[in-house]
Amino acid sequence: MRTPLSLTLAFCLASTPAWANQFCVNANVPSTAPTWNQNVALLRFDPTLGTLNSMTISIASTMTGSCGAEVLKSFPQQVNLMPSVTVSVLRPDNTVFVATASAMSFVDNLTAFDGTFDFGGTSGVMHSGLSVLSFTPAPGTPADLALFTGPAGNPGAIMLGVGAVNTSFATAPGNPVVFFTLQADATVTLCYDYTPQPNSYCFGDGTSAACPCGNASAVGAGSGCLHSFGIGARLAATGTASISNDTFLLTCTGLPATSSALFFQGTVKTNNGNGAVFGDGLRCVSGTVARLHVKTASGGVASYPGAGDAAVSVAGMVPANATRFYQVWYRNAVTFCTSSTFNLSQGVSMMWSP
Repeated sequence: MRTPLSLTLAFCLASTPAWANQFCVNANVPSTAPTWNQNVALLRFDPTLGTLNSMTISIASTMTGSCGAEVLKSFPQQVNLMPSVTVSVLRPDNTVFVATASAMSFVDNLTAFDGTFDFGGTSGVMHSGLSVLSFTPAPGTPADLALFTGPAGNPGAIMLGVGAVNTSFATAPGNPVVFFTLQADATVTLCYDYTPQPNSYCFGDGTSAACPCGNASAVGAGSGCLHSFGIGARLAATGTASISNDTFLLTCTGLPATSSALFFQGTVKTNNGNGAVFGDGLRCVSGTVARLHVKTASGGVASYPGAGDAAVSVAGMVPANATRFYQVWYRNAVTFCTSSTFNLSQGVSMMWSP
C-alpha cells in the first residue's frame, strides 16, 4: 500500500501598494538540470531620477521533473522522498542576496522487493509531472543601495550570479534505490522605490540655446538668461509632488524687485529641453500649457501656491504618474536686450505620483 503526500513549499509576498515611483527590471535563466550557475545583468539605479529609498530583489523558480524509489530488500519499507532545488542570487562579492527553495514531499509505503526492478509494482514508485513554484523577496541593505546606484545619467548594469543546486534527499530504513530527475529555472526581479526630484534644464548660460543678445548667465548659476539688472531668474521646486498629498511649491528668485511673474506648466520640453528664444530669454515649456497663477514679486522673489491658492496639481490638472514642466515668465520693462519687455527663468521638470 502506498500513500502519497504532496507538500508544496509556497512563498508569498504580502500585498503591498503599487508604488508610483518605482521601476523594476528582471532577468531570466531558462530551465536547466541543476547544478548550474549563470550571470545576469540588471540595470543600476540612475540618481538623476531622484532619491533611492529602498530596493528589493526577488527570485522566482519553477522546479519540474520526476522522482522515484525501488525497495530491493526482503521487508516492506516506508520511503520518504523530498525532491527539492534551491536557487540563490549572489552579490558581486558572492554573498547570498536571496535564495528560494522549490520542494515537494512524498511518503510511500512499499512492499518487499517484488522481483522486478522497474520503479513500479508493489515495491517501487515513480512520481512524474512534478511542478512547483517558489518565490522569495529580500530587501536591500544600505550598502546594497550604494552598490546598486550607478553614475548619474549613465548608471550601467550590475552583474549578479544566479545558481541552482539539487537539494533532494530520501529517507528509508533499507536504503532503497532512488532517483531525482529535476530541472529549475529562475526569474530575478529588481525593484527600486525612489522619491523623484525636480530637475532643472534649459539654462540661460550658453549650455542650451543661445540667449538672444549675448545675455547669458554665469555657467553653474542654474538660472535663465540675464535681465536688465544683470542677473537671471532661477526657479526652484520643493515639497511633495503627489496628487493625494500635494505640497509642491514653486519659488522663483532673482526677479526684478516687484515684477509680475506668471507661473505656467507644460507637457513637453521645448526643443528637446534646449529651449527657444522668446523675448529676452528662452522658452523651455511647450505642449499643452496651463497658466497656474500670476504673482507679484517681493524683493525679487515670487512663489506659487500661496495662501488660498489652488494646489499645483489642481490648477494644472495633473494626472498621476505624469511628468510636467514648469517655468516663470516675468515682466522686465526696461529696454535691455530685444524690443520685448519680458524674460523667463530656466525650466524645471517633475514627475507626479498618485
